[in-house]
Amino acid sequence: MSSSHLFLDTDRHRRLLDRLFFTGDNLPIVAGSNKAYKDFWAFYERYKRFKCRSGGSDVSLPVSSDGAAVSGDIGGQYDAAKKLNFRIKNRRLGDYIRHRRDSPLKSTDAKDEQLYYFEFVLHLYLDFMQKQKLSKILQLRRSREALPVFKHKAEIIAALQQHQSVLVAGDTGCGKSTQVPQYLLEAGYQLIAVTQPRRLACIALAARVSYETLNEYGSLIGHQVRFDKARSSSTRVVFLTEGLLLRQMQADPQLKQYNVIVLDEVHERHLHTDFLLGLLKCLLRVRSDVKLVLMSATINLHLFASFLGGDVPVVRVPGRLHPIQLEYWPVRDSELTGKSEALDPGPYVRVLRHIDSRYPPEERGDLLIFVAGMRDIVAVSEAAKVYDEGRRWLVLPLHGSLSAEEQDRVFHMAPEGMRKCIVSTNIAETSVTIDGVRFVADSGRVKELSWDASSRMQRLQQFWISKASAEQRKGRAGRTGPGVAFRLYSEQDLAAMQEYSTPELLRVPLDSLLLQLIAMGLPDVRRFPFVESPDTSRLEESLTSLASHGAVNAADETLTPLGALLARLPVDIVLGKMLVTAAAIGVADAALTMAALLAVQSPLTNRAHSDREAADARSSLESDEGGAFTLLNLYDAWLAEKLAGRDSRRWCQRRGIEEQRLYEAAKLRRQFGRLLQDCGLVDRDDWDEACREDSKKEGATTDHRSDGARLSEDRNQRRRLAALKRESRTGRQRRCVLRLDALELGDDDKGDGNDSGDIGSDIRDLEFRLSHDLDRLAERRRLTGREAGLVKAVLLAGLHPQLAVPDSANSSRSGEMVFHTAAHRLVLLHPYDPLTTGGWRPDQGQLVAYLGILETTKPYLVHPLPVPGLPALLLFATRIHGNASGTRLLCDGWLELRPSSADVAESALAAAVALRSRLGNRLSRLLRRLDNRDEELQQQQQQDYKDPSDRVEQRLLANKLSEFLHAQLPHEVRMASSATIAAAAAAAAASSNASSSVETVTNWLSLGILTDDIADCEESSLNTDNLEDSHASYLERLWLCPVCQQEFVLNLAGRLAHQTDCRRSASDDAAQHDNDLEDELLQQKQQKQSEQQQRKSVCPRCRCQISGSTAEILRHRRDCHGSAVSDNAEPGIALVVQGHLDTGS
Repeated sequence: MSSSHLFLDTDRHRRLLDRLFFTGDNLPIVAGSNKAYKDFWAFYERYKRFKCRSGGSDVSLPVSSDGAAVSGDIGGQYDAAKKLNFRIKNRRLGDYIRHRRDSPLKSTDAKDEQLYYFEFVLHLYLDFMQKQKLSKILQLRRSREALPVFKHKAEIIAALQQHQSVLVAGDTGCGKSTQVPQYLLEAGYQLIAVTQPRRLACIALAARVSYETLNEYGSLIGHQVRFDKARSSSTRVVFLTEGLLLRQMQADPQLKQYNVIVLDEVHERHLHTDFLLGLLKCLLRVRSDVKLVLMSATINLHLFASFLGGDVPVVRVPGRLHPIQLEYWPVRDSELTGKSEALDPGPYVRVLRHIDSRYPPEERGDLLIFVAGMRDIVAVSEAAKVYDEGRRWLVLPLHGSLSAEEQDRVFHMAPEGMRKCIVSTNIAETSVTIDGVRFVADSGRVKELSWDASSRMQRLQQFWISKASAEQRKGRAGRTGPGVAFRLYSEQDLAAMQEYSTPELLRVPLDSLLLQLIAMGLPDVRRFPFVESPDTSRLEESLTSLASHGAVNAADETLTPLGALLARLPVDIVLGKMLVTAAAIGVADAALTMAALLAVQSPLTNRAHSDREAADARSSLESDEGGAFTLLNLYDAWLAEKLAGRDSRRWCQRRGIEEQRLYEAAKLRRQFGRLLQDCGLVDRDDWDEACREDSKKEGATTDHRSDGARLSEDRNQRRRLAALKRESRTGRQRRCVLRLDALELGDDDKGDGNDSGDIGSDIRDLEFRLSHDLDRLAERRRLTGREAGLVKAVLLAGLHPQLAVPDSANSSRSGEMVFHTAAHRLVLLHPYDPLTTGGWRPDQGQLVAYLGILETTKPYLVHPLPVPGLPALLLFATRIHGNASGTRLLCDGWLELRPSSADVAESALAAAVALRSRLGNRLSRLLRRLDNRDEELQQQQQQDYKDPSDRVEQRLLANKLSEFLHAQLPHEVRMASSATIAAAAAAAAASSNASSSVETVTNWLSLGILTDDIADCEESSLNTDNLEDSHASYLERLWLCPVCQQEFVLNLAGRLAHQTDCRRSASDDAAQHDNDLEDELLQQKQQKQSEQQQRKSVCPRCRCQISGSTAEILRHRRDCHGSAVSDNAEPGIALVVQGHLDTGS
């Protein structure tokens, strides 16, 4: 008979079934919106339709209480339940049926046999899933054993057991990245660190290894990258970035938490890779129990073997590549273009035509084209679209400046009868693997950044690739099947290529790297064991740069307090200085946001500039103060969208903004704030972290809902976040078919047939909302004019001495403006910079501060910031040489500042001297807090000795600085002539003579070095009527000091020097008064609380009794522990490296 009567009406009984079968802990399926629950109901409906069509029952149901079968006509039938591998005992079902039978009330609920049959179908589904998983496990084991590296498993383990370090040279596709960590784990190694150059690779590899070890829901395999951590105390293999391992080594120089360290992709030779290799080489001598594994596809075996000692075993693993047909198609002379012209796309169109004519559309296989840069991508893509009249190719660009959605398209499938033509830079060489690629066209060119130390400028230049890179590109054609590689150069060109690419260490500035080395305590960074040592001249140039920024002492190359703080901040030195200055004057909140935005990759994608609609939608956010303030406006507008509950992702897409980078900036902002707070430079109120957890602790949240409602919403959001992360982690990426119509429209809102980015976007949005109080963020979204000026000042403090002066002929130019820097003439504003698009023109006396110079086709200023010349130079110039009246000032040896009159000069110099003294004193006081290494004692001291006048001093400094920045002080700034520079140098050299008229006002200001040149004054566009006053200003005259209110007869230098000494004396008196008051308050507090605080404690080191306050007890323990540790301390990084150097290795 039919079994339809055994099936329940699921719509009617869903709540009952959820309560009986899908509610509770430790159940395989739990009611909700999760995938397992949805999949079961889909299976149930399909099974119901199948049984209703086929008829008959396949299971014996349980008997009733009187011993009769519940359904008597099926007792002797075939019982499929006997074939199930397991059953889950459901006590709820039995209790429910017994209670219903014993109840006198008649129930119209589901029948017993229907409930038992539903239980059978549930067990049938779980059994099916179990068998499916077992099949996947068997298939997984077979696929692992089919990898080329599997045959070398025993060799790798044996080599590591007999040696301390091993080189694994595995070709592309051999499986080394996923399998070697598992081999180490199976061999008994318990604490394994595996580094990757990129964060995405860490997360993806950790997920894959977790899947292969059947530990997807456990913590055996973990990852740890910036802002994302998935590891616990039970984690045995952790994938992390090279930079993060360096940070861990600073805190734990011997890396005791690991006994095996695996460095993957070492052939890429990133800056962190070489730095880490040098440190680990020294670590091997200190820890004989640690093991080191270096893995790479195209490694320079001789170089690395000699670096590690010469006797390092090498395990060579062949790749799993299919046959690749190699064809050389050198570009004809007629197709070669000049250096400044765009790439000729003709050779690439010929490749498309050749594939169309030789390979039918039924034979699937995509084309991957390697070109040098974005300009070449555009040229080839446009030519390919013009050629493709038959609609046989789907042209997709791949570049780092594209949005995540645009980059994800290359991983999906083309529609039936079409091929993908992916035009990419070298990002597709090693960073990503694209399935389905059968053809590769290699231009043989790449664009790389190089560093010009003499002009302190980065150049993005085009070079020939190395032979190793050529092999990597060719190998992309044979990953999934036989392929063809077209090399658009000759075999002679290949023979002339260098073997391996130039390491990043030899191409980038070394300032940050050397700062880290000095912070580790190395006595001489020149002796650090680099794999390939940079030129000594580059090391010296970087050390000089660090000294100019105030990070190291020039005399002995030791860290200054500022340098110690900068070494702790994961940011460039320029941005670090900016944050420290912002903390000093109380604008840390806005400065943290701006520093984070400048530290991450620009959120503006390539479409932001090429799409007119996106540019128009973003035009209201552009600032006439430059790109940095435009980013700040953009971030504030994005926060407003989130606060209003609108779709911020779509808002970003319409404006050409990559939202993921804004999330990264938000996380980085919190990290910077916490670091400054840990260093004692800011209080929570100074930077307003707007963290929801901290807001709840302080009771300062602006959320007016009840605590219960807020907690309930937080709980629901956290559950949804956990479910989304689980779905993202366990769900395999499904390749979708791209929609041609959406791609042709070029509208992100219409989609591309792929919604894989939605889960990631939802996860980021929930994480942001759970960690930030949007209401508190919104309160500080908009800057006042005063705050904007102060933020510009702290930006300038970090950027100096990176200043550019406008060319004198800019006013007559109709096109692009020209600027000059101290080391480079003729630099420009980028065409896409907000200053250019907004039609900005410099005012008289205005300068441009900049983050850097990048030369592509021309040298461009990076993030230019217009600043008033007089305040900028007087506040931050390293040295100023002036004439006796102060109307001619040579700043930093190349800029000549000319105030309009002697009165303007004197008032500006007096204000600058006072401000620099105040700012310097405050910074010194803040940075001295870093000298105390005892965190407990530091916290106790901050609690007991907090200065009540600190806020007042900070506010006063900010007000004075704001007044000076907005003061109307007419002036001119121009490049100094060579004669002026030479005369100043000669006068400065002769200043030590007794007959010299040079007067030193401060360590940065000297007057009397320059002379009053009447000819120069006549050339000036400023008023020269006050020339007589200018000469008289440096003569002695009666003058009333505004500080001490006493009269003196002094010249300009004397007046400035007296005011400096007078303010210093007043400051010392005030400080002494504060100290006396502080001591008195402390004595009263200690006397009042002596009974509570007076206690006896036994020192665990010297076993003596200590009496006194908490601070005194902590101080004794610190001193006692420090004296004992000096003899028994384990070596830090400095001692580790120095010990290695002393052995002569």
